[in-house]
Amino acid sequence: MGSSLWKTPVLVIADDFTGANDAGSGLAQAGARVHVLFGTEAPLPEDAADVLVISTDSRAVSASQAAERVAQVVQHFAAQLRQGWLFKKIDSTLRGNVGAETAAALRASGKRLALVAPAVPRLGRTTREGKVWVNQRLLTDTEFASDPKTPILSARVLDQMQIDGTEIDLPTLRSDRLDAVLAAAHGVVVVDAENEADLARLIIAAARLT
Repeated sequence: MGSSLWKTPVLVIADDFTGANDAGSGLAQAGARVHVLFGTEAPLPEDAADVLVISTDSRAVSASQAAERVAQVVQHFAAQLRQGWLFKKIDSTLRGNVGAETAAALRASGKRLALVAPAVPRLGRTTREGKVWVNQRLLTDTEFASDPKTPILSARVLDQMQIDGTEIDLPTLRSDRLDAVLAAAHGVVVVDAENEADLARLIIAAARLT
C-alpha cells in the first residue's frame, strides 16, 4: 500500500460488498489505486494499492459476529494501520450493526477516537443535533425505520448505535474551536454535517490530528 499521491495507507471496512464497491469506486475516481477484497482470506494482489477496501459481509449477522469480523480485519492489517487511516463505512440510514462494528474497529485498532459522520448531503441525508435526517424528515419518520432486519428505533445516532459517545454540533464544526475539540476528544464522536463543505471541514481537521 502507499504511493506518492496517497501518502498515507487507507483501509476501508464495509459491511457488505455493494458498500465496498461503492467506496472503492469513489476513491478510484479520486485518483487512488484501490483493491476491493472479500474478507481477510482473499489473497492480496501483487500490484501496489493506496487503498484496501474489505467487505465483512456482516450487515445481517448478529452484533457479536459483526464485531468479531471487523476486529479480525483490523488485526490482520495492524501493521498498515499504525501510520494509516481506518475508515469504517456505515449505512447512512444506520442500518446494520453500526455500533458494534464501530466499537470493535476502535478497540482493535488502538486508535484514540472514531469520528462518526453518516451524512450524505447529495442524497438528502444530513445530521443535525446528533440526529439523522432524510430529505428534511427525521430518520424514524421514513421508510428506512421499518427495515425488517435492523429496524431504526431512534434517529439519534448514538442511541441507534447503542453506544456511549459525544457529539459535535454544527456551530462547533464551523468554528475555530474545532481543532481544540477534536484534540481533546476520545472514543466515539458523532459529527453533524449538512453539506459537502461541512464534511470537507471535518476531513481537513481530522488530518491535522495525525
